[in-house]
Amino acid sequence: MHAHVWLRDRQATGNAAFAVLAVSVAAMGYVETRMLLAPTTAEFGRWLWLYQFPVSTALVAAVCFVLYYLRAGRAWLGWTAIALRTVALVVNVFSSPSIQFREITSLATVPVFGAPVAVAQGVPNPLMAIAHLSLVCLLLFVADAMRDLWRRRERRQAVTIGGSIVLFVAAGTLLAVLSFWGIARVPVFATIMFVPIVVAMSFELSNDLIRTARLSADLAAKSAELAASEQRLALAADAASAGLWSIDGATERLWATPRALAMFGLAPGGEHRFDDVLARVHPDDRARVDGFVATARSAPDRRASVEYRVPGPAGETRWYASLGRVPEEGAQSRGTLMGATIDITQRKKVEDETARQRAELEHLSRVATLSELSGALAHELNQPLAIIMSNAEAAQSLLDRPAPDLPEVRAILADIVDADERAGEVIRRLRSLLKRGEPNRQPLALNQVVRDVVQFMRPDLVRRGVDVELALADGMPEVLADRVPLEQVLINIVGNACDAMAGSAAGDRTVCIATSADANAVYVRVRDFGTGLPQPPEQVFAPFYTTKADGLGMGLAICRSIVAAHGGRLWAEANADRGATFHMSLPLHTRAA
Repeated sequence: MHAHVWLRDRQATGNAAFAVLAVSVAAMGYVETRMLLAPTTAEFGRWLWLYQFPVSTALVAAVCFVLYYLRAGRAWLGWTAIALRTVALVVNVFSSPSIQFREITSLATVPVFGAPVAVAQGVPNPLMAIAHLSLVCLLLFVADAMRDLWRRRERRQAVTIGGSIVLFVAAGTLLAVLSFWGIARVPVFATIMFVPIVVAMSFELSNDLIRTARLSADLAAKSAELAASEQRLALAADAASAGLWSIDGATERLWATPRALAMFGLAPGGEHRFDDVLARVHPDDRARVDGFVATARSAPDRRASVEYRVPGPAGETRWYASLGRVPEEGAQSRGTLMGATIDITQRKKVEDETARQRAELEHLSRVATLSELSGALAHELNQPLAIIMSNAEAAQSLLDRPAPDLPEVRAILADIVDADERAGEVIRRLRSLLKRGEPNRQPLALNQVVRDVVQFMRPDLVRRGVDVELALADGMPEVLADRVPLEQVLINIVGNACDAMAGSAAGDRTVCIATSADANAVYVRVRDFGTGLPQPPEQVFAPFYTTKADGLGMGLAICRSIVAAHGGRLWAEANADRGATFHMSLPLHTRAA
């Protein structure tokens, strides 16, 4: 039976070793029976000569069983025992009558269970010590294996198999020494010593067969459950319009449901690999998809996700989102990535439309803000224009003189250039705030943005009698942002602060703007001493909430959306004494990138 197991599964080395041992012990029993009943010394010698072959194969089988089935013991000890037994077998082949005797002189009879059996008497062969030494090495090897099994807490195997081998091989070795060296008249009964070893091994292997049968039944039940689970999973995936897939960690072979294959234009039923999927991805997104796979494999049992584009055969582009992870160690082969892919094209269209509408709202908000500042801006432009006019008239007067003062004319022309540049800067800022276009994020120094906004609003601040105090931190890190929307946020917040202090006495209207930074973000705080905030303060960010008679209530809501689009936060707090403080945080440049 165990030989058949080995023929069906060549990895079952323990079953093969047991089969060889069982056959060897049976052969030993047959040869021993013929020796016990031998009528002459010649016949006894022939059977004793043959006896060394099954004994040798039994020893080899016992060593192999311990090494390959129990996986214990020092291998060199086992191979030493086999080598010594092989030398003894070779010596036996060229010995007459055998390695035990140089000459068998007579046969004595001794009673065993009431029946007479033959016992050889003669001249012992000193080379017989080689055979006995091999048995000693076998005992040492098995004792060492017992220690390994005991340490591994496989104590039942250590006692049943290791203990039986040590006990009965030691007893058999003692009987052989007593018999063949002529110390005592003991018949050759080694088979009786090997039978308990065979029984112990058979018991252990039978347990394995029983466990295998139980596992087979459990596997059949689990397979049925798995098939049903796969059907339910496939149904759920189809209902969610998701494609399921896995990528083998060793071969990169792809398994995928028909829906997943259709997403990438791959034919069902064929053999595909991850590179086939990557070739279908938009060229600009391939590096990101490849990085998604590498990231998921570098952190087993942790999810990774990616969004990417796949051009269709008709020229259209689809957006897909993939979620994947490597299962826990042992559930699958190392590096095997499993996941699901869904079509998010419609969601992307909605997001793009939302972004476009938000940009429109931002633009309208800027136009509304500038309309409120138009009077101050007109005054800001009138000043340089008046300077240019008066300087030009003065230059004309100087040039009409008989001896024009050229240095004075040059100074006047320099004043004209400065005034022109000032007017041009005002116009450029107006155009940038009124301009409608795609976001243009770049590294920005937040302190400089604050200074530019204060400079831009200076005429309006002067008109309202508002003083500005700046507390800008040194060494501020950069942020990755679009300058124009950020300026819009600060203009809106500072303008609201001025409105909140409109009822305060002259000289009591101050806006404090401070900046700071930590390891994760940079911060801007705008503090006023006006009428304060409603309860709860978050109400001021609600769309259409306003305290102004002619306000739309969209300014702060748009400001919060702008800051959130930059990965930051915008919130408000009531001051302990009076007024309010608005806080804005933005991620650092490296983190935002």
